[in-house]
Amino acid sequence: MAPNSVSGESSRGGPAATTGAIHEELKVREPDTYSGERSKLKHLLLQVELYIGFNSTRFASDTEKVAWTVTLLRGPALNWIEGYLADLPQQTEQWERHQGNEARDGQNLPHVRRI
Repeated sequence: MAPNSVSGESSRGGPAATTGAIHEELKVREPDTYSGERSKLKHLLLQVELYIGFNSTRFASDTEKVAWTVTLLRGPALNWIEGYLADLPQQTEQWERHQGNEARDGQNLPHVRRI
């Protein structure tokens, strides 16, 4: 239940809910599908970020997060990503090989961001 804004207690009579308790109670619906409209991109990204944040245990890896997000794409947006997905196994293999070489050389890649 929602915390009482005046007393800081929940309607259950106890202390205000912690983030973890809110996380357990809050149900975030799945994001809308996306067809590529620029005006709707920020809305989609916010919905995806919230959904993944509140359902983090559902995704074992960043790859699963990306794969799930792709299921939301339709029309031109799906057509656009298909080319990248076709090359994904080869790109992943090259990236892992590159990381292995960097690790052996004692180097790191601080400029590469996580997905």
